[in-house]
Amino acid sequence: VVDGVLFTKGPKKLLLYPHAKNVTDYTVPAGVEEIASYGISRNKYITSIDLKDVTKVQISALVNLLKLKTITIPKNLKKAGLEKGAFEGCSALEAYKVAEGNTDFSAEDGVLFSADKTTLYFYPLAKPDVAYTIPNTVKVIADKSFQGAIKLTSLVIPTSVESINSQAFRQNYNLTSVTFREPSNITSLANYAFWSCLKLTEVTLPSSITEIGKVFLQCENLET
Repeated sequence: VVDGVLFTKGPKKLLLYPHAKNVTDYTVPAGVEEIASYGISRNKYITSIDLKDVTKVQISALVNLLKLKTITIPKNLKKAGLEKGAFEGCSALEAYKVAEGNTDFSAEDGVLFSADKTTLYFYPLAKPDVAYTIPNTVKVIADKSFQGAIKLTSLVIPTSVESINSQAFRQNYNLTSVTFREPSNITSLANYAFWSCLKLTEVTLPSSITEIGKVFLQCENLET
């Protein structure tokens, strides 16, 4: 235990951060390489987290941190070390930051991308924009990348995008319209890509689509 936080011996892995620990800016201690699932969750004080020396972030590692505004991706975190859905339910999150020297990730306007900006990993849920056009460098929209982004009302997907992964836009409750620019390179949409977008009324699908499954589950107001 270090400052009330539970780690494995070493410490190498953060297991549990106290829900009521009253610290606003938290830097993971030097030498800690991994954050366990639900390792930092439901704390009501944290406003910023610096992952410092972390090289592995498990699924649902940072969850429901309702005052968290920024997450700093450390220098040595690689793509393989960031699991799908690592950051969930952080509804006040305004921006991702990337430490200088990281060769796998980059941040632009607070959005987390691969270094070459061909993959969009995470969109901050409290980013104030109501409309967002995905940059035309992006080829892959990662799993759960926009999950819970409730401020967005309209979205434009450029011709560069080739893949929209599972649950990418899940629970975008205020999203009303989605437009795919033509000519599109998308031939299929992953299941649950737009799961539970309750206000979604209009989607302009690209002519390139040849296969579609359970994409718009629980989009109860979808008209066209």
